[in-house]
Amino acid sequence: MRRRSDLFFCSSWSESIGDLVITNADYYFVLMLCLVVFPQLKYNAPGAPELAKRVKQLLHASGFSSVKEDPKRGLDHGAWVPLYLMYPDLDIPVCQLSVQPYKDGHHHYEMGKALAPLRDEGVLIMASGSATHNLRTLAFDNSAPPKYMSDFDRWLNDCLVSGR
Repeated sequence: MRRRSDLFFCSSWSESIGDLVITNADYYFVLMLCLVVFPQLKYNAPGAPELAKRVKQLLHASGFSSVKEDPKRGLDHGAWVPLYLMYPDLDIPVCQLSVQPYKDGHHHYEMGKALAPLRDEGVLIMASGSATHNLRTLAFDNSAPPKYMSDFDRWLNDCLVSGR
């Protein structure tokens, strides 16, 4: 089955405790912050409004009552930069769903179960983000990351490997 569209989760876009928000546009622009940080790049991807409605339907059917559509929000850098590198021809429609970092693992597991039917409908579900994220310290010279990031990554790895 040829992929029909992409659903993107990104740690750069989180919403309040009660809401999930999905982008719902026919055509995306790059958010203004991204234009400041990455002024030379443009990725005006086609939107996937049908997918946005399907995501909302699946989440509602699984008990996620507060799912809003936002037809004005663009894709943030955590979504469009990987897409730019993967699909420079802009030939895959995409929408982005907010994350809820204040919810627990069970909540996100249930969200994954609710969205699982999309796999059989030709939708690639992708996520991006880092354990630490600070664009002010981003260096393009291959220098080592700041110590606090390395320390946190090491701690997180130890927790995951040990099952904490």
